[in-house]
Amino acid sequence: MLHEHARPADSETTGQALWLQLLTVYASLEGALWTAGAAQTAFSGLTVALVVAWSLSEPRFWPDLGLDPRSIRRGWWIVAIAGAIAGLILLAAWRWHTLRLPSGRLVLLYPIWALAQQFLVQSFFFLRLEQLLRDGRRAVIATALLFSSAHIPNPVLVPVTLAGGLLLSGLFRRYRTLYLLAVAQALVALSLAASVPQTVMRDMRVGIGYIRYSGDRRPNAKTPGTLRLRGLHVGTLAVTYSGMPERHTTIGAERFHFRVRNGIGWFPLAIAARETV
Repeated sequence: MLHEHARPADSETTGQALWLQLLTVYASLEGALWTAGAAQTAFSGLTVALVVAWSLSEPRFWPDLGLDPRSIRRGWWIVAIAGAIAGLILLAAWRWHTLRLPSGRLVLLYPIWALAQQFLVQSFFFLRLEQLLRDGRRAVIATALLFSSAHIPNPVLVPVTLAGGLLLSGLFRRYRTLYLLAVAQALVALSLAASVPQTVMRDMRVGIGYIRYSGDRRPNAKTPGTLRLRGLHVGTLAVTYSGMPERHTTIGAERFHFRVRNGIGWFPLAIAARETV
């Protein structure tokens, strides 16, 4: 049974006005994601101002927006399932030795950010798409596509937010709760941040932030480091060549033996990188 506060399609706001709101806010959001500096600040402020102004301009009930605390009782199990999914992600990361602790700042602030995201996605985009498309299922799909496209070009978050958008929008359509969806998003997102290598996840950045991400790419010259190649995280053997008489040398180890020419080695499972002091 769908939520009783879902509004009919023939609201006071015309279809053209709703499409204008959707397109304007989405364009402003994309502007914030793909610019930097003052332009990004301006687009971010514009997006927030438009969402708040247009959300308050329509006489929607708090339950319809998903802000009714009583909705927590109806969908408490959503958090339990999200916690189980997060646990499986962390278990897989522990098994593959990629598990690490996320920053305390991220853990504290991300739930608030998740609530803001869900308000934008569900209370703004979904409700308007539900009115315009006059079909809840189509609105769920359209909302998920918007949610996913806002995470381009992150190769992890794009498919995750597409699947998550379908699930969360479907749950919002039925239960009209933002609080539980925000907690569920935070649990899964933080588990991914703690599990997926930074060379791929890049601090969960999207848009221009993902492309410009640099991170710490300079390992110690005399210690084993990492080589980042096309998004892959490959362990390397750090070798220092200083005053070696021969241009060719052979590095041997218990389990592999390969030849290095001018500091570059060829073998299937490891890479030797030349590093200077």
